[in-house]
Amino acid sequence: MEFNKVYNMDCLEGLKLLDDNSVDAIITDPPYELGFMGKKWDSTGIAYNVDLWRECLRVLKPGGHLLAFGGTRTYHRMAVAIEDAGFEVRDMLEWIYASGFPKSLNVGKAVDKIAPRLGQFDEFAKHLTEQIKESGKTQKEIASLFPSKTGGLTGCVWNWANGANVPTVAQWNILKPLLNLSDDFFPLIERIEREREVIGKMKLPDGHSFAGERYTDKNGSTLKNITKGNSEWEGFGTALKPAHEPIIMARKPLSEKTIVENVLKHGTGAIDIDGCRIPTSETLKEQKVKGSNGGEAYGDYNLDAIYTPSEQGRFPANIICTDDALNTGKDESRYFSIDVWAEKHGLLQFPKASKKDRGEGNNHPTVKPVHLMSWLVRLVTPKNGLILDPFTGSGTTGVACKKLNRQFVGIEMNKEYCDIANKRLEQNNLKGEIEYVLC
Repeated sequence: MEFNKVYNMDCLEGLKLLDDNSVDAIITDPPYELGFMGKKWDSTGIAYNVDLWRECLRVLKPGGHLLAFGGTRTYHRMAVAIEDAGFEVRDMLEWIYASGFPKSLNVGKAVDKIAPRLGQFDEFAKHLTEQIKESGKTQKEIASLFPSKTGGLTGCVWNWANGANVPTVAQWNILKPLLNLSDDFFPLIERIEREREVIGKMKLPDGHSFAGERYTDKNGSTLKNITKGNSEWEGFGTALKPAHEPIIMARKPLSEKTIVENVLKHGTGAIDIDGCRIPTSETLKEQKVKGSNGGEAYGDYNLDAIYTPSEQGRFPANIICTDDALNTGKDESRYFSIDVWAEKHGLLQFPKASKKDRGEGNNHPTVKPVHLMSWLVRLVTPKNGLILDPFTGSGTTGVACKKLNRQFVGIEMNKEYCDIANKRLEQNNLKGEIEYVLC
């Protein structure tokens, strides 16, 4: 297979074209198996396929690392498949961001809509039917009291009597003395009619219409009120807002007795700590932190010891943030726009994928930022190493590799995304733009 190219084929078939022990690292963003946005490619089960990860294990050099993104609800199944294929799970990185879009059902409003089907109006319907019969009046006679705007007869009484809805308060005030209705049902009538509290405004897309109050703002955009529901379940939902994605870090078992021997023989097995350190501001470098055990994971903690941050930068952590996650509001063009809090905790920041990241015509729904993928590439691959991405998508991993002078091979089964990826890789201005990592 040629380097710096994306092949339009099934990943299992593409992997068979690669030699054993020929790849330095695999960095990929496989399907999360959630059926995201109705996409068929995100619900095939391929990320759980042990045979896929066995092929990845085969083509990796001994000690080579695999980094694979996953979804919070399905990550565990992918991780088990990777481990069952023979990988050693070394860590889990967390990519944290604040701009996730909530995908939670508003249970309160759903209860309002489904109330008739749940039978919440059945008792009133039964009572109304009994009282109509006792009064000796017909539904048509009662319906004539509530004509349509044009004066025609409506089916409102039939709807009430069959539990489809309930009268308004104004209609209740007419029906109650006429049919001697019980006051026990008035709270239900009042709750259903009660005007919903307006909690915000929503801009309507062009050509889209919603029922309910609408108005136009000063810029001519059509808006609709966002309101609360009326049921006792208002405020309840079904999911939290997504704000992070886990990344499994796994490694092919070493072929040599020690990591040092493996690194010297194959060039794989270690990660580039110094190359991925988090730059530290001059202000923080001057600060000394009291209380330290020398940076070791275990051991006695000395409250009187003094720790001075390394001149090389902070040791890279397994948590990666976007700028919006910490609300720094700083220049997104540099990945290390980190505020004091983030610096003290050794957190890395990247902006989410921008228009520049995507490039013209890139409509892939799950594009990762180039800066993020560049950091991951440097973390697990030696200089001039070969990186494989069996789920290339629109090619961001490849773009990161080209920027960092690494070789790249991609596989993508969707021809549209494959074409986008190859177009991005063919651009001549990719190299030399990622200079944010300390060398």
